[in-house]
Amino acid sequence: MASTWQLWKLQETDLLIAQIEARIEELDSGQALEEVKEEAEQEKASLEEDIRRKKLGLKQEEIKLAGLEDQLKSLKEKVYRGNTVNPRELMSMQRELEIVSGRQSKQEENVLMLMEEMDVLEARKDEVEKKFFDMDKVLAQRIEEYEKEKERLESEVLTAMDRRDRMASAIEPPI
Repeated sequence: MASTWQLWKLQETDLLIAQIEARIEELDSGQALEEVKEEAEQEKASLEEDIRRKKLGLKQEEIKLAGLEDQLKSLKEKVYRGNTVNPRELMSMQRELEIVSGRQSKQEENVLMLMEEMDVLEARKDEVEKKFFDMDKVLAQRIEEYEKEKERLESEVLTAMDRRDRMASAIEPPI
């Protein structure tokens, strides 16, 4: 009867070891968070590339705007200097002045629109960086918790295995 009881206790210990090992396998190592962090990192890199392209585009648009402003200034000087006495030539310069002024207004709108897009991208980048930073802290904490719990469970397994070995040695080999 004692040997049956011992076998039953040995089987309980084996079951306990299997349960603890299963819990170790089920522990969250932070892999899902790591993947989300990598996605945030890729999004951040993409936003940085978009911002770089927008800055380059903005710089080009600002150069175009400066050229139109110079052209407009030059035309105004010609029109208002008073050197032109021919009414047709004066009307032609006036129309050209209006056309360049209209292009300048459109160019200013383009520059403002690009600046607004840059602001939106910068704000989004700041959000992603904050999310990335927060996620980095959470991931570090999760990994630390995982390591502690895994170490605790592995210690339990070792204790249960030692107990199992003692129990198994107390049972007669034929049984």
